[in-house]
Amino acid sequence: MQSATEDLSPVLPDYFPSLTRECQKAGLVFFHCFSEQSKHKGTEDAQAGVRGLVLCQEPLQAYAQCMERSLKQPQKPFVPMH
Repeated sequence: MQSATEDLSPVLPDYFPSLTRECQKAGLVFFHCFSEQSKHKGTEDAQAGVRGLVLCQEPLQAYAQCMERSLKQPQKPFVPMH
């Protein structure tokens, strides 16, 4: 059981923003969601990143699950260039 003092905010995985070929779709869905939802709402918006993670939990979970499966296979992650 978590104590009341523990941070319950979602966190980005260590491999973020890497992608594997198999996870490009799930990753790009999460990246787009996070980019849109974590925009600062003023100069003092210290919670923008946390808000983006909270609002994008489903795409983050899909990205993380895909990457966990994919990284168990022998290949190199890549970051797509736009």
